[in-house]
Amino acid sequence: MAAPRARRLELALGACAVLALGVGAIDVARSLVTEGALETSDFAIFRAGGALVLRGADPYDRAAQEEAMRELLGGEHAGGHLGFLLPPHAALLFAPLARLPLAPAFALFALLSAVLLSRLVYVLADLARADIGAVALVVCALGPLHATFRLGQLAIVCTLALAELVRALRDGRDVPAGIALAVLTLKPQFVPVVALFLVGGVRWRALLAFALAIVILAAPSLIVLGPGAWRA
Repeated sequence: MAAPRARRLELALGACAVLALGVGAIDVARSLVTEGALETSDFAIFRAGGALVLRGADPYDRAAQEEAMRELLGGEHAGGHLGFLLPPHAALLFAPLARLPLAPAFALFALLSAVLLSRLVYVLADLARADIGAVALVVCALGPLHATFRLGQLAIVCTLALAELVRALRDGRDVPAGIALAVLTLKPQFVPVVALFLVGGVRWRALLAFALAIVILAAPSLIVLGPGAWRA
């Protein structure tokens, strides 16, 4: 019985991966062929922040941001975007992608997101004790997921981090839970509520792991960007 069940799980995981890649490919293709779609995407701003890191500039300086966007878009940027608002360690994460032109960088980011999406489906199915194929169909039918791929957002990364955190806490693995919470700092507004939950649940090991992971994440940005970036 165990072998057939393991085989079915492998097939289901493979199907989830194919479905996730298919969903991502369709949405990415739409962004690549639609005029102006990439230029107005969230990813374009993320990449511009990474480009400023590579040149040693402040990713939170509005004038530098506008200049980076003009260079990225060939001088056609009219300004008025929200600017790079992610924390400093996120700017460092986007720096390698900034070495690529916008379209290839966007496609690579989408591919990484699709891989993470397949993992997210698996974790959600485990949390819900549900059929992985059914979870995959429901997740891939969600409208916000398609917007995430089209705009190059971080929603998949953050949702996976939250799901991994809940799964780790359920299984009594506090250290992985703390690390997952540190990943969630890519969107810092989600962190306080979860941290308060850990305090209320007396999950001190998770909080300690979170603190150590934050130090590890923040240290490179402090070295590269300086303390001023964290005050921006």
